[in-house]
Amino acid sequence: FSAIMVHFVPLLVWKGLEERTAALYVAPMSFLSVFAHLVLGWLADRWPKPRILALGMTSGTAALLVLLYGGTATLWLFLLLFVWVEAGFPVTWATVGDFFGRRHFASVRGFITLFVMLGPVAAPVFAGRVYDTTGGYTLALQVFIILFSLSAVVFWMLRPPKLSPLRS
Repeated sequence: FSAIMVHFVPLLVWKGLEERTAALYVAPMSFLSVFAHLVLGWLADRWPKPRILALGMTSGTAALLVLLYGGTATLWLFLLLFVWVEAGFPVTWATVGDFFGRRHFASVRGFITLFVMLGPVAAPVFAGRVYDTTGGYTLALQVFIILFSLSAVVFWMLRPPKLSPLRS
């Protein structure tokens, strides 16, 4: 997610938009993100949260496929699909709370964040390096598509721990 957001305008320019036109896609992305957060929060209160997260990652996979293989006419579809990825972040932390309880939530979240932050640090650098060495984002998007797909599968299969001494 972070690599796409850091390289958002350059990606759209790479796909054929003028820079100022590409920048105009940022505002609708932000607006739709608010809507997506509300929808996913509502759904997460009614359906299993890991399944909601899996669908978000599947939407991200589809978005990156549209970005990679579509033209400028499909960039709005990319935006509509990709907005669901970031909207899943609060659902992720709610899932941690459901699985491990409140007593040690901060410790568990802090520990997880150590690993979660590796992606947002490394992925934009990786995407930039790919662009600098190849003149395009194809390889980076292919890697991200694989990672989003694997994440979707992991979230779909995710089950709460049977017994957790942290749960309270």
